[in-house]
Amino acid sequence: MNFKRLAFMSIPHVAFVAAAAVILMFGWVLYGTSVRATESTRWVSHTLEVITTINEVDEQISRAEAAQRGYLLTTAETYLKERDQALAEESVAVTALKELTIDNPEQQRHVSQLEKLLARHLSIMDENERLQKTEGTESVRIRIAAGLGRAAIKTIYDLTNDMVQEEMRLLEVRRAAERQRHESTQVGVFAAMFISVAVLILG
Repeated sequence: MNFKRLAFMSIPHVAFVAAAAVILMFGWVLYGTSVRATESTRWVSHTLEVITTINEVDEQISRAEAAQRGYLLTTAETYLKERDQALAEESVAVTALKELTIDNPEQQRHVSQLEKLLARHLSIMDENERLQKTEGTESVRIRIAAGLGRAAIKTIYDLTNDMVQEEMRLLEVRRAAERQRHESTQVGVFAAMFISVAVLILG
């Protein structure tokens, strides 16, 4: 048997197999990139949804406060209905927020604090309503002047702002990780192309 001839004939086959392996590796790298890009997009969408929900809580608090002030100034019951609707939508948003952040212990802790602060805020509103009905506007004015409601609202907004900042921080961490993976993928792709070309030339 002519081993030199066999070795010579096997070189193209080896080159072909090597090139095929490189192409398969290249395909796997692209597949992994696609999967990670999809996951990254999902996380970005999730973060934006959390932020939108936090903003919804803030908006409903603002609506409830405006309606409460309208009632205390005019004693019109329609303002109470508007306030209660805003509070109901606020509760829905908080429930959604709790579900959206179930995988984040820090945000879950914030949601728990938020629920307590909102309950406190609601008790202040209820007490002001009771005073308006039983003692009149002057008693309510004195209570409002004490600043309990304003302090409660500020604490809530400070907390929701912290929650938004936490989501923005997480988003930046995820984007930084994605940029690093993208750069690593580019290196892998260029290396695979170089090896593929080199094998084909040598073959």
